[in-house]
Amino acid sequence: MTRYSHSRLSTYEKCPYQYKLKYIERPDVPLPPGTIEAFMGSMVHGALEKLYRDLGFQKRDGLDEIIGSFNASWAKSISDDVIVNNPEHTAENYRLTGEKCISDFYKRMHPFDQMTILGLETEDMMDLPNGHSYHVRIDKLGCRGKEYFVCDYKTDGRMKTQPEADADRQLAMYSKWVRDNHRDAEKTYLLWHMLRFDKDVVSERTDAQLDDLVSKTVALIDRIEGCDEWPTNRTYLCDYCVYKAVCPEFSHEAELKLLTPEQFAEDDGVRLVDEYMALNAQEKELKGSIEAVKSKVISFSEQKNVAVVYGTAHKLSVKSSDKVEYPKDMERIYDALKKNGTYDDYTETKFSKDLLSKDVLGGAVGKDVMREVSVGKGYRVTPSKRGREEEDG
Repeated sequence: MTRYSHSRLSTYEKCPYQYKLKYIERPDVPLPPGTIEAFMGSMVHGALEKLYRDLGFQKRDGLDEIIGSFNASWAKSISDDVIVNNPEHTAENYRLTGEKCISDFYKRMHPFDQMTILGLETEDMMDLPNGHSYHVRIDKLGCRGKEYFVCDYKTDGRMKTQPEADADRQLAMYSKWVRDNHRDAEKTYLLWHMLRFDKDVVSERTDAQLDDLVSKTVALIDRIEGCDEWPTNRTYLCDYCVYKAVCPEFSHEAELKLLTPEQFAEDDGVRLVDEYMALNAQEKELKGSIEAVKSKVISFSEQKNVAVVYGTAHKLSVKSSDKVEYPKDMERIYDALKKNGTYDDYTETKFSKDLLSKDVLGGAVGKDVMREVSVGKGYRVTPSKRGREEEDG
């Protein structure tokens, strides 16, 4: 059976095609250099792990010692391969940020008696109902009596919100393992040390919520196991994907980068795209011209009070009808419909403006809805051939 993890499931949720490449096909691609953010996080984790491991041997490291250990590891491990994406910051800025994270945490937690430490960077497995297993890796597991704490260090530059914490799967799944393996646990708290902000975010799950989470996780795994289609999902994260060059979204671009200017110009794909866009530009220009003439035809039909305008071999039928104009923000209309209990009348799979427009024009909606819309004239111009009896000459 397969060993799943939060990271593995997140990969599928972000991009099924990346999941296929990473966990099934495993193509041989060069590993990308790490980012300075990930590097800093790793160095900070290492320093705090040392702090608590030494405490387990009755050795309380001083702040200077922990900072010194952090800087020594940084100097030993940093290289030019570590990418600094932000042009306004240097690797030194990140090192100083890491120092501050450690210093703030040390001062706030000293003398580190908040909990008894049960595990650091744990490596455990949790059996799932569908026969698969789930990897449990906890940065810091502690307890205070019958209260247990699943702790995670975060060096993110954005503060985790309470709704995000309350919806988090990773630590919640770990807390399920804690409850299964520490039967004295009456409370299990999920605790994120947000080190950049010197604050903690805390969440908790009931047994029912954890059972529901396990069921949803198992359902997701079953969906992955039965998956035979792996669609791509193009987002900003693609720029950091190791499989970019072999992804159908970007593989042609990767091929083009290897061509000479002459080969680039002769590439069939390049030529077809350029031809398509040239025709597309012509189409847009023609649509604009057609709309301009259409407006003139409508004006002509109104001035002459005629419903059909004749040409040499064709005619244009001009029909007008009332048209409902809606505001860009529909929320006030939705609220009005919900207030009078008719919102569901216009929703099946999605909200239908056509159904609402029919009732607006028929006067079957309340004044609160009518205040949010306006009714004007809409026109339909329909071309057709002139009949033989209609032709001039």
